[in-house]
Amino acid sequence: MQELHLSLLAILGAAVARFFIGFIWHAVLPFGKSILKELGETKKQMKARQGKGLPVDFIAGLLMAFVLAHAIRYAGAQGMTQGMMVGFWNWLGFIATGLIAEVVWHGRSMNWFLFTGGYYLVSLLAMGAILVTWA
Repeated sequence: MQELHLSLLAILGAAVARFFIGFIWHAVLPFGKSILKELGETKKQMKARQGKGLPVDFIAGLLMAFVLAHAIRYAGAQGMTQGMMVGFWNWLGFIATGLIAEVVWHGRSMNWFLFTGGYYLVSLLAMGAILVTWA
């Protein structure tokens, strides 16, 4: 197995970017409210879980950035476009496929798929760009 030199600053930066994209996606953009309604939740219920959810989500973002950094290195990606492409293919192969299974098996709507999948797609594109340029 080849030795990889990963930038911890890039991994941290990618995780922070994902965290802020999540805030914008869920709290600022208008379609976040419609998804809460679709899931049968209120903003108050979601806020009640923030104390546990935010730290877990940030740690998950760190892990996601770490794994994506490995994928970028193994792919030999250079430049922002290639980093974003690695993010896209990881989204398509692992996130989109899992989410579409949720739609089928658990009766989630396509709106939920587009909302959640869109968040992960934008996050992985941004993380790929950061990881390849800050490395």
